Amino acid sequence: MSLKQKEYLSIGLGLAGAVVGIIGSQLATGWTPLTVAGLTVVIAALALRFAWHRCPHCGAYLGRHWAECCPRCGKRINYD
Repeated sequence: MSLKQKEYLSIGLGLAGAVVGIIGSQLATGWTPLTVAGLTVVIAALALRFAWHRCPHCGAYLGRHWAECCPRCGKRINYD
């Protein structure tokens, strides 16, 4: 799986979890199972983002933005 696909997957999971959590919070007050499931998916998406958004050469975290070059080793990042 390419780095771009991993990015889109983690973003999609985060958005889906947020939607599920919002729907769960609108159905009832307090912590409903749907709200907890949504929050769990958002946390998992953040963990995947942190684990996957790394330089393929040195393994350094690339930060929040799509960098053209690694801030640590300076090599070009191929997202495809």
